[in-house]
Amino acid sequence: MNFDEILEQALEMLQRRGRVSYRALKRQFDLDDDYLEDLKDAILYAYPTVTDDVGRGLIWPTEVDIPPGPPPSSSRRSSAWSGARSLR
Repeated sequence: MNFDEILEQALEMLQRRGRVSYRALKRQFDLDDDYLEDLKDAILYAYPTVTDDVGRGLIWPTEVDIPPGPPPSSSRRSSAWSGARSLR
């Protein structure tokens, strides 16, 4: 496999699992330390929302947490929407 193929598969694995350790990446793709560093740099640069978990692995960002409680009232949304439409 070339670098792009490994990068693509590593990203799919990270997205599917939500987090993946560097040791798992090394074992899954038979990577040496330098190759792992290149892979890690490529992922962290191209996907700035992915985080390094204290040198242990990578964490894929989850959806933004929505605080518990009732949803915003529809009257607020519709008035904001109508206000935005009247600006045109």
